[in-house]
Amino acid sequence: MILPDDVLCIIREYSKPRMRFYKEYKDAIKKIELMDWPEVREKLCSSLADKVIRALLNYTYAFVETEDVKSMYSVAVHPFHQRFYSIELSRHTLNRDYLHDKLKILLA
Repeated sequence: MILPDDVLCIIREYSKPRMRFYKEYKDAIKKIELMDWPEVREKLCSSLADKVIRALLNYTYAFVETEDVKSMYSVAVHPFHQRFYSIELSRHTLNRDYLHDKLKILLA
């Protein structure tokens, strides 16, 4: 049985996934140590999904890097290493905060 073109268009439209980048969203949320981020999830269902996923992945990378530097700072014994990791931590934190603000602006 062959369906008419107008019916096929409707079927194709409704068969598309509602939220794009589902796997990337779930991976990022796990890395950020959250259960859910409703604002991001909502925007990933919109036409801004490409921009939002890029911003989320950038923020996630910065978050993970900052957490790594925090863990290195916490085990540093030598004062020189502590100072170095302190500078690195502040640099990474500034970058993470900037990317978080950028993502929040995009969500608004």
